[in-house]
Amino acid sequence: AHKNVFDTIKGIADTSYQLGYPLFFDIIAQVPPSGLLFRTYYRTRGIDRRTLTGSSNLVLGFNYGTIGEYTITEQFGEEINYVYMAGPGEDDVRSIVPFYDAARVGRSVVGLRESWVDFQDGDDDDKLESEGQRTLNANRAKKVFEGKLINSSKALYGVDWGWGDYVTADADEELFNAFITGVHVSYQDKNESVEASLRSDT
Repeated sequence: AHKNVFDTIKGIADTSYQLGYPLFFDIIAQVPPSGLLFRTYYRTRGIDRRTLTGSSNLVLGFNYGTIGEYTITEQFGEEINYVYMAGPGEDDVRSIVPFYDAARVGRSVVGLRESWVDFQDGDDDDKLESEGQRTLNANRAKKVFEGKLINSSKALYGVDWGWGDYVTADADEELFNAFITGVHVSYQDKNESVEASLRSDT
């Protein structure tokens, strides 16, 4: 009851996202002006434009002239490439089976990233192997795309895209699911300037 409201709501949204259910929230002005409205959004704050097809399909990419500067980085902070699956039982009678990805372990002399999984439901080898492989695949290094969106007739702000939209970005012959995370609009001498950024969904 005494916690900061924003921090509490953000914590709920972050937890939901980590569990695989992207949740967003915002406070918007009502039209006509009559106060503020709190809203929540599932999956994306804006429009999921990855699903659009045909003439409405929006392609964002450096080679298409719709993305400017961008970076692609690999993040290894949460990687697990060697996992010990502990099945049912206790102490010496407990089944412990290791699973690992040799290629990922061998990337570096310090590339080994271990973890222990307590899996009491793994009462046979097939269950242990399935959960071990799932853990390895779910904890790969994350490749993160970040870039600047170019506002032009090919991809026009307010028409083809907007803040919070979920889009597909094409860079270095790879496709990334990305959110438009920020939009800044300024006016000078009756000219509008739009700066926007996008980041892959990790």
